[in-house]
Amino acid sequence: MRTMLSRQSDNGVMKTLLLPLIAALWALPTLAQEKAPSKEVVVEVKLEPGKVHEACMKLAKGQSKRFEWTSDKPVDFNVHYHKGDAAYYPFKANSRKSAKARFTADHPDDYCWMWTALKDPATISGRIK
Repeated sequence: MRTMLSRQSDNGVMKTLLLPLIAALWALPTLAQEKAPSKEVVVEVKLEPGKVHEACMKLAKGQSKRFEWTSDKPVDFNVHYHKGDAAYYPFKANSRKSAKARFTADHPDDYCWMWTALKDPATISGRIK
């Protein structure tokens, strides 16, 4: 009789421990989706002459981002990163009203997509994904 009670008691403990564990594991994919960074950056901005807008993100080596944008007036555009006080420009497109390309990081870093309005105010619309 004592053995039978021990088994029932152990079984209850197992159920008590397993049910919250199973519930937590079931919720993990949902929690991961909620905490995952957004895969797309939307750019909708109006820039006054000489002003800039940047959209920056960390990329791993070999990671790619597609981007496309349009502007109602020509702007200078680049993708750049910083090392100390120096800026490096792996992609530049000056005095353009649009661009569409894929950028692939050749090393891990924080990369910035940057638009600069020239002599006229410029309205820029685009996406980085």
